[in-house]
Amino acid sequence: MKRLMSKLLIFGIAMFAFLSASWSGEFNHALYTQTTLQDIITEEQNHHSYDQAEAKTPADGNQLECRVSKYRVPCCYTNVQRPISEKKKTIIKLWMETLKIDPKLASLYQQEIQVTEGTRTHWIPIQEQLFPFINKELVKNDPVELFILLIGTIKSDFVFIATEFHKPISPAKNSIQVTTSTPELFVR
Repeated sequence: MKRLMSKLLIFGIAMFAFLSASWSGEFNHALYTQTTLQDIITEEQNHHSYDQAEAKTPADGNQLECRVSKYRVPCCYTNVQRPISEKKKTIIKLWMETLKIDPKLASLYQQEIQVTEGTRTHWIPIQEQLFPFINKELVKNDPVELFILLIGTIKSDFVFIATEFHKPISPAKNSIQVTTSTPELFVR
């Protein structure tokens, strides 16, 4: 009986912590897997090439992800923005409808930013309410960590959306300055 009660207590505490975090409205960074854009793309290409071989059909159209895969990826901000193409707007809306997410939220994605990872360039749609913070906090060539969701592909281009960003604190700004003073020695 004690064992059952302790399990119920642990379960209750865990549920309280989970529900409190989800109702707080704060962004939960821990739900996002640390990786790179290239690793996501490689994994998806390997997975989908297997699926295509099984189905014996070419994948030259649009494809929606029917899961919510959350990633946090380090990249470099280029300070280049542009409006999202109609194709991307459509796939974002279809993805939200498919997953029973309010499709009105698709209107939050009107612009995308250009980022680089190594030698590769990527365009990532960003929620409109993040732009004032991006414009204030980031400058060209700043490192940035994007919190993204993979929502599908348009032909062979992967479509991600960003839900948040984080500017890492540079080691120079993050380090504690240690200064020591040594007493002067007087020799007589």
